[in-house]
This record gives sequence, structure tokens and C-alpha cells, in this order.
Amino acid sequence: MKLSYISFILANSLSLFSGVQGIYFYIQGSDPKCFLENLPPATVVVVKFSTEVFQASKNGYFEDAEVVVAANVKEKDSTTSFVSQKLGYKGQLTFTTTTLGDHHICFSAGVPSGGWFHEEKIKFNLNFFIGSDAVSTHYSSDKVTRVQDMVHVSNLWLQDVLNEQKRQRTMEVGFLEQSESLNSKLFLWIFFELAAIIGLGYWQVNHLRRFFVNRKLV
Repeated sequence: MKLSYISFILANSLSLFSGVQGIYFYIQGSDPKCFLENLPPATVVVVKFSTEVFQASKNGYFEDAEVVVAANVKEKDSTTSFVSQKLGYKGQLTFTTTTLGDHHICFSAGVPSGGWFHEEKIKFNLNFFIGSDAVSTHYSSDKVTRVQDMVHVSNLWLQDVLNEQKRQRTMEVGFLEQSESLNSKLFLWIFFELAAIIGLGYWQVNHLRRFFVNRKLV
């Protein structure tokens, strides 16, 4: 199955501690649309979505309660999804990351009455909520009291700060290791280059000295 990827990088381009992004795209057939997202560990992600099916008779897109959405989330280097759900024509997907790194977030849709992944042209509307924004959205939908919401959001905001600091430290350590490796290789290259120049100079001087001695010029 061919995966279609949409560039969607939030970690560095949006707010340092939380992010909200709304997009839409069109899907037709069995190929899912995927997002490659770099996320810190222990981060709550909520994806709110709605779908509309193109109706030729009305020449427009309209909601259809028969649409079924398939959502899958997996880590970049993993072959299995740690989130795999079948959802309705609108709703939300909620998950929590466990590791630092890229995550594949994929969506596909179909109308069962026409066969799963029937060739219907479907418009997807997505809103991504990450970190404290995701927690606020999630708990508000469950009608938790305002005070509890504030406590949860505050705790997640603090957790976002700690996770972001951890991610930055991990990136800095990786950068330092790469720099040290590069400096070591550069030093060795310079050392061997100087050794080669000195050796070549020594050989040339000895060769010229023997030449002049053989010619009795000195």
C-alpha cells in the first residue's frame, strides 16, 4: 500500500511547549495520508477531525455518517502501530507518545456501503493539539470541572517544559558527539598531511644532496 506523506513539522516551528495546527486535504482510494511528526516523549496528542464526501448530484462536499475513518500511529523505526483505531466520520484521535523521535500519523477513509476504501473523494479537516493544548481539549470534552482542567493543564505544561528540555539536551549531546568526532577526524587528517609533507621534504633534500655529491658539485 502506497503511503502519501504530508510535511507537518511542529516541534521547532510552533510554540516551544505546545502546538495547535489546522489543515485539510483530500483522499480517494485506499492510499492513506500520513504525517511525519517529531515529538518528545510523554506528550499527549489530540487530533480532531471531520470528513465530507463529494456528491456529484449536488456538486459539493457534504457530511456522510456512513464514512469510516482508519487511524494508525507508529514510531518511525517500528514496523507495528501502537495506535490503530476505526472511527466515525468525525471525532478525535488521542494518544500519548512514549519515546523521543519521529512518529507516523496516518489516516484513511471509506464508505462501507460502497466497499471499504471505495473510490469516494473525501475531504479531511484536521486540527492537531499537542501538549497542554491537547490535554485542555481532551479534558474539556469529558466535562471535567474548571479547577481540575486548570490543574491538569498546569501539570502538562510543566511536563512539556521538562520534555522539551530533555529533547534539547538529547539534541545537544548528539551535536557535541558529532562535533567531537569531526574534530578528531580533522586532527588526524592534518597530522597525516603534515607527516606526508615533512616526509616528502626530507626525501627531496636527501635526493638533491646525493645528486650534487654524485655530480661532484659540492
